Amino acid sequence: MINVLDHVRDALACLREAIRVTRPDGYFLLGQDLTGVEDYQREIPLDDIGHPIRIDHFTLDELLLPQFEIVMHKVLPREQGRNPACHYGTYIFVGKRLT
Repeated sequence: MINVLDHVRDALACLREAIRVTRPDGYFLLGQDLTGVEDYQREIPLDDIGHPIRIDHFTLDELLLPQFEIVMHKVLPREQGRNPACHYGTYIFVGKRLT
């Protein structure tokens, strides 16, 4: 899943379903732009209607870390992300589903 969660109506339901269908010992990959308090306070540009959901790394950690053996887990800082003006970081995760 690469930058999917900010495009769906219910990001947490989407992520829970992706976790559910990942078979035991299967690998799950996620790359996601992150939005924090500072970013929430910015006005959403009129041309950004395709990104209704904003999500932070704490929420992702809470859902992913208990379900997977971590292969890679990091948050790229704002300046290394795809859109530094709008996102405080980029979440990168690869995990092997626990049985």
